[in-house]
Amino acid sequence: MIETNDTTDLRGVIAQRAYELYQHRGGHPGREFEDWLEAEREVLSAFPPAAADPPAPKPARKRAAKTDAAAATPRRRATKKKEE
Repeated sequence: MIETNDTTDLRGVIAQRAYELYQHRGGHPGREFEDWLEAEREVLSAFPPAAADPPAPKPARKRAAKTDAAAATPRRRATKKKEE
């Protein structure tokens, strides 16, 4: 397994592997980008996947729905008694 402590180290490992791929295909220029991408895939696949972000908090609970009977019955407003 590849060991690295730093992003700079990782970049160097990828660059080294890309150079090896370049040499393996004969050292012909023109495919540097493809070599880099292939090296990146190979190197990064050697590392375990990063831990996923913590789960998002659960949404607030909704109030329970009213029963059909309660929903059909209108609420009365309290009224003041008229003074005589």
